[in-house]
Amino acid sequence: MSPIAAANESQFYFLTAKHAETTFDVMEFYGKEAVSFPYEFNVHLISDNNDISPDTILGQPATLFIYRNGQYYPYSGIVVEFELLDGDSQKCSYRAMLVASLWITRLNYRSRIFQNMTISEIIQSVLKEANIGNFSIDLSSGTKHEYIVQYQETDLNFISRLMEGAGIFYYFREPPKSGDQIKPGASCEQLIITDNPKFERIEEPSGIIYRPSDGMAKMSGREKFESVNTVRFSKSIIQSEVVVKSYNYRCPEVTIAGKQPISSGNYGTFYEYGGSYKTVDDAQKGAQLICKRLQTRQHRISGTGDCRGFRAGYSFELQEHKIARLCIPYIITEVIHSGGCGDNTYHNQFLAIPAEMASRFAPEKSASDPKVSGILSAQIEGNEEAYATIDDKGRYRVRLPFDLSSNSNNCNGSKQIRLAQPYCGSQYGFHFPSHQGTEMVLACVDGDPNKPVGIGTVPNANTISPVIAINKHENLIKTAGGNILAMDDTEDKQKIRLITKGLNGLEMNDEKKRVVLTSTDLNQLVLDDENSKVIIKGSSHTISMNYADGEKSIEIISGEGHIIKIDDKKKNIAIKTADGNQIEMDDNGKKVIIADSQGKNSITLDQKNGLILSGGKVTIDASQEIVLSGANIKINSNKGDVDLNASGDLKLNGTNINQKGNSGVKIEAAKFEAKGSISTNIAGSMMEMSADASVKIKGNAMVEVNGGGMAVVKGGVVMIN
Repeated sequence: MSPIAAANESQFYFLTAKHAETTFDVMEFYGKEAVSFPYEFNVHLISDNNDISPDTILGQPATLFIYRNGQYYPYSGIVVEFELLDGDSQKCSYRAMLVASLWITRLNYRSRIFQNMTISEIIQSVLKEANIGNFSIDLSSGTKHEYIVQYQETDLNFISRLMEGAGIFYYFREPPKSGDQIKPGASCEQLIITDNPKFERIEEPSGIIYRPSDGMAKMSGREKFESVNTVRFSKSIIQSEVVVKSYNYRCPEVTIAGKQPISSGNYGTFYEYGGSYKTVDDAQKGAQLICKRLQTRQHRISGTGDCRGFRAGYSFELQEHKIARLCIPYIITEVIHSGGCGDNTYHNQFLAIPAEMASRFAPEKSASDPKVSGILSAQIEGNEEAYATIDDKGRYRVRLPFDLSSNSNNCNGSKQIRLAQPYCGSQYGFHFPSHQGTEMVLACVDGDPNKPVGIGTVPNANTISPVIAINKHENLIKTAGGNILAMDDTEDKQKIRLITKGLNGLEMNDEKKRVVLTSTDLNQLVLDDENSKVIIKGSSHTISMNYADGEKSIEIISGEGHIIKIDDKKKNIAIKTADGNQIEMDDNGKKVIIADSQGKNSITLDQKNGLILSGGKVTIDASQEIVLSGANIKINSNKGDVDLNASGDLKLNGTNINQKGNSGVKIEAAKFEAKGSISTNIAGSMMEMSADASVKIKGNAMVEVNGGGMAVVKGGVVMIN
């Protein structure tokens, strides 16, 4: 069957959703399609209607049908441009740009975040948002990705680079239609997304002969046939190995690298550093993918022909070439179509690779990789907790400013992001956790938006810096809990203050030359160099250590006013109550004084004497013995009597016992006995012995009564024997 329609049949049709089948005639068209590229056709049309509104066609489904062997091969999509070219009262010419429905994803230019999704899930999400429902996804891997960013790019570029990075490609499938099926909405392209390089054959006949173009019609008998008119075969040298390397901070001790030799390579190494490899296995797969991409470039053919069945992503077999080894199947990677109704012609230019390379096929990397230049600002998210929301590695969740999702503060706006610290290491470091709402400044490793790292936090209108114009002389650290470290650089008044929220504090003051440690309840330790003293102050008690002017003293003052003072300079210890009772121990004066507040009673002990002074009564009371011992013991009463009383015996014992009364000496007892073991002398100017009953004087040897003047012995009866 001839590939060209009969004279009474149209070679090409262009149908739109809202216009009659006969509205347009195709004058000419030019289109391009390729593997992993949404095809585009510029179609020049002519119509009897010279006033077709663009609004009736733009964004609407349309199909270009190309006749081949009794069927029409459709290219369906949507019209994205419509132009009035020229016209008169009879005819009007237009230009329509027809594209695959996938093209519409170019119109979404944005930034957003995808988390914990497979590439397949991300692609499906993007396609469904664009109302593209006729697609098929067949992938060998379903690995979930923790965090993927679309940044300042179109949806099409975004999903294209994801697919290219994973060795995924796409093409379009749309079966031919018979002539009676040609009507608006009769066909719709299907988007095929896969990483399985099992390319389909073009519709039969799929064997296309090679015939150089000589300006004559190509016919078999009286029937025209399709052919490849020109063909160029090329082979280039490529690197002999691929090496990739990356870094994963989660396992810094592991070298994330992959290496893949290229069996058909020639010389050199393709080395790529970076990428999103998290494991050694990921890196090895990345090296293999680059290897396939290089091999795909190694063997190519380019040519021209008129086979209307050529489509990107399909294969054909070249036949009847004079070099037999070239007569093999080829996979079409790109086709440029052109045709028109003027002479019923169709021509194409194509690129292809040998089908034997299919297992080593990888799509070209044509999508651009977005780069984050400079820094980004982000907001730290939390769970409305009192403390910073960080994980077991000290990482933060942040809300990037370009994230359009409405799930704020649910900690789903970002992956866990590290925050740079001024000092860190194994089990040590410097980290002040930042709280929810803090603005974090981010940079991206190699500009990759998938690799953000926090480089610091900055104040804003809601999180004002603790140092502003009013306290610009201070260097301040203030925690969210209210703890403060303030370093005051005021000239000649430098000081450092460390204060907790509860007002426990430490102040080091150069101006006043002192250090003060203060508790919440105002207990204090003061190291005062200016006044040469140290003060320890409790809620009601004070201890002062004074060194001014050579003084060396410690003074303790209680809340009630009691005082203990220890003076090393004066070699003195004094204890004094609030009422004035005191004890003084004086090494210089070599004495100890105990005195009451009125000065009426005191005890003084020096190195020679002990003195008890009392303005009243002195009582010595002991439950057991009271022993008075000394070289000499004197008891004097200046004004009154001296009473010695004992509930038992009263004993006076000494070498000599002298009792003397200036007026008299009176000894009175129930029984009185005076006895000298050798002699007893009782003498006086006048002596009287008296008894109520009788008085006896008896000597075993002799009793002598002698009066120097006169001796009188008198009684009722006097007996001398």
